[in-house]
Amino acid sequence: MKTQLTLLFLLVVNVTIYAQTRPKTRSVAAKPVPQKLAEPAAERIAARTRAKLDSIQKVQALAREMARQLFVEDSLQRARQLATQQAEARSKPAHSVSTNQAMVSRPTARPATRSPLQGSASHEVARRGILFGVRGSLLLNKPTISADVDDPGEPSYYLAPGAALLVSIPFGDSPLSLQLEPGYAERGGLFTAKGLMNNGVDRYEDKTTYKLQSLELPVLLRIEPIVGPINIIVTAGVDVRYLLGGTSAYKGAEYNIRTGTLVRSKADSESIQVDKLNRLDVGLVGGLGVVLPTSFGYVFIDGRYHHGLMNLAKEQKSAFYQRGLSANVGILVSLHR
Repeated sequence: MKTQLTLLFLLVVNVTIYAQTRPKTRSVAAKPVPQKLAEPAAERIAARTRAKLDSIQKVQALAREMARQLFVEDSLQRARQLATQQAEARSKPAHSVSTNQAMVSRPTARPATRSPLQGSASHEVARRGILFGVRGSLLLNKPTISADVDDPGEPSYYLAPGAALLVSIPFGDSPLSLQLEPGYAERGGLFTAKGLMNNGVDRYEDKTTYKLQSLELPVLLRIEPIVGPINIIVTAGVDVRYLLGGTSAYKGAEYNIRTGTLVRSKADSESIQVDKLNRLDVGLVGGLGVVLPTSFGYVFIDGRYHHGLMNLAKEQKSAFYQRGLSANVGILVSLHR
């Protein structure tokens, strides 16, 4: 911008010089001047002309000097800007420069549109083949009993651990996969009975905890649709369980109503007679969770509902069903990297 203004200034100066030095023409004929007066007038005109030319030369010299200084300043400023850019380029990491060069050299590809059932990030991992892994669980069990059985008390949730090995078999390029989870789990329930005794003088509170250990084989169908930026998993299938054994723990206490003092307490623990129970149990499983992809596979977190279908009690008048919730964390790894 400064250079352009300087050039414009020089153009104006040259035009002015041209206008000042251009010989003037008169439309009217000049009157004759006496010889004695003509010589001093000519000298004065010549002196004024020389003064004008000197002034014009000084202005031209000043304009040229200004143009030279502006040109030098502009060149120095451009050199400083170039040096700054080169220093910034050298200070950047090599991978950033290469990435930027790649972005400049290659046109940005338009992302392909995927349907919600086209497969998620974990499905891309599953394309490598069969996945293997492990799962840990916390089971929140609450058994269901029939109304015609002697009331053992009010059932409540019982927290127990579980673990399993995982084998996930993908169905080609679809987001569906078959997952087998052979493992071990502890289920059971907590029953609390309260009431009055001794003609209302005392009250009792009995707690009975049942613990049942079993081998399990969930056979699950998993689908992994994409919902926004989240990779979710939907799980449904059946759960086959084989009862290994169990224990029951009883804790009872009696209190005087008026004084609130403990009258009597009793605690007992014994093994459950497995012969009085059906060892085989089959149930339905359904769950929902999220997938966290990794470089070696993926991690999943889900919650499931377990609905036992088989009556564990052999006696016709009794009914005992295992039902509850579970929170699971697992990891699946591809062996074909």
